[in-house]
Amino acid sequence: MAAALTERARACWPNLRTGFEQFALPSGRIAEVLRRAGAPATPEGIGVTAEFFARAVHEARFLRDRYTFLDLAGDAWQLALALS
Repeated sequence: MAAALTERARACWPNLRTGFEQFALPSGRIAEVLRRAGAPATPEGIGVTAEFFARAVHEARFLRDRYTFLDLAGDAWQLALALS
């Protein structure tokens, strides 16, 4: 059953991604808002390496027993691609 769900997530990912992009803020806009607020916008800005941050994002989906966008991206084999 898990394999079937993984395959379904992978097959649906392109359409889901397009839908998400319709309401998501562009990363440049988020970075600008953080900069104007004086908030860090990079892993180094919060005192961690880029490698540590990427691993933390990748592993975060296993911290809670609920399905989030990180689970969807991971199940669609897109999370690791985004971090490499």
